[in-house]
Amino acid sequence: MSPEANRFLLVAVLLAASAPLSCSQVPWAVSREVCGKIEVLDKGSSTILRNAELELYRSRSKHVPCCSKADKIEDLRTDAGGNFRSGSLVQGRYFVVVRNSDPKIAFPVSLEREYDGQTCALNAVFTFDRATRKTEQTVMLRVDSLR
Repeated sequence: MSPEANRFLLVAVLLAASAPLSCSQVPWAVSREVCGKIEVLDKGSSTILRNAELELYRSRSKHVPCCSKADKIEDLRTDAGGNFRSGSLVQGRYFVVVRNSDPKIAFPVSLEREYDGQTCALNAVFTFDRATRKTEQTVMLRVDSLR
């Protein structure tokens, strides 16, 4: 393997998995950014949502089902590659919701610091499993190899 290939190691980090949205406690995925791709798992296959309409909500409470006690702050859209990015956001709790989804697909994200809305370095994939109705956020991080 070339030295350049050894320079980076991709590491998958599971940030959070949430139970179905009917429960009253929401496990918030802690993140630095609100951006990435949305993937739907259905009967063993996966689909990245391309050109999908999304809504962004800011939660006013720590333990609520989506999207009660939340204010809609922005409409978003995934691009042809399935990528989305919010605008600038202050630290706090947010829901990224796929508009008109059945069942409702919503991803809780706790933003640990202010986000500029420009960078998207975490390579996040927000996954919804139709069978279990659970969501999770997986992030790919680039780490310099230790040599």
